[in-house]
Amino acid sequence: MKRLVWFSSALVLVAVGLSIHLVTAGGTSARSGRAAVRVSRAAPTGAIVRARRLLGLTTGPATLDLPASAPLVGNLGPAAVPSRDGRYVAYNTWRWAKQIDWQQSLGSQGIRTGDPLGWPALRVRDLQTGADVALGAGSLSAAWRADGELAYAQGTTPDYLANTPYLRDVVVRRTPAAAPVVWSSAPDRYLVEGWAGNRLVVRRELPDGGADLVVFDGPRSMRPLASGAELLAIDPNGSDVLVAENLGTTPAPAVRLIAVADGHEEGRLPLAGIIDPTTKAAITSVAGPGDWRRDRAVISSSSGLVVLHVTGGALSIEQVMHVDSASKPGGVFYEPRFTDDSEHTIVAWADLPASSGRQSAQFVCDRFALSCTESAPVASQAAPRPVYDESGGDQ
Repeated sequence: MKRLVWFSSALVLVAVGLSIHLVTAGGTSARSGRAAVRVSRAAPTGAIVRARRLLGLTTGPATLDLPASAPLVGNLGPAAVPSRDGRYVAYNTWRWAKQIDWQQSLGSQGIRTGDPLGWPALRVRDLQTGADVALGAGSLSAAWRADGELAYAQGTTPDYLANTPYLRDVVVRRTPAAAPVVWSSAPDRYLVEGWAGNRLVVRRELPDGGADLVVFDGPRSMRPLASGAELLAIDPNGSDVLVAENLGTTPAPAVRLIAVADGHEEGRLPLAGIIDPTTKAAITSVAGPGDWRRDRAVISSSSGLVVLHVTGGALSIEQVMHVDSASKPGGVFYEPRFTDDSEHTIVAWADLPASSGRQSAQFVCDRFALSCTESAPVASQAAPRPVYDESGGDQ
């Protein structure tokens, strides 16, 4: 289930940033506006994983030993994560203890507090040899450092129990075959977000449903990075992160640019200044993870997509794209990615509002033409997931 960062619609509107447009060498402007959507029967494109089928990382499809599935990660991170050198992919798997009808209470199905609901486990696929090995029961969420070190969260027990906090440690392996080294001093509700150079950015979930972001500088060396915030993207150089403040943390929520080295704020963009070009109202939500290439980052929003320009510690709006289906309840985009370093085309997924969340589709958007192509719909529970790593920077 998609978890969003929501903001009050009662914020005072600030007319900022909509005049900022990127102009290509050919004179084409990446302007803000409503994107025209063409519905097609095209199959999803790009690096994706769907059940056991891994596409876009090798010359042909690869078949994983188990289906990729990450219910405890959701859309807060990738279901499958490629190593920087392209040799490995770490992927989340899940096994249910029993069939569960989520339209009914657990108690009405005979499930009591403490009963096992399922078991997460990370696996690593060697794309050269085809070897596919498990990292251990209870492992989930992963990120690769530039030198091949693999970080992930390891549950203190293999069982995910009903109505019970699932505590885990942060662990790092020098190689997939090396022994894990525990970096956290005590288990908590950790999810690994990504490497920022040789520092590890981790999400720590709070009992009230919010989250803090913390940084591990090494084993047993954790410090706060952003309180009451969600990660939007990590600088490709590994020096900064973009975060969104959680609802209730401040009367004027904003997207923030934060230095990973010491946690100081380098830039701030109030949500009241990001205006939907169609409704002329401030957007009400932003969500990550997004994608940051060179000096641009794309994130999803209540109107569709927002492209931010980040340079020299300055943060500004470059483009706001309104997509009708994304602006409807239940239709928000998730995990938007640039298709390449030209930052011309954006690929994202969204549930289709008309299906009440039962179907999803991939949207391929040309941000200069302000147009998107919507793929053939697929069942939401079996929708492909993009394969990527939020990490940035060299060791």
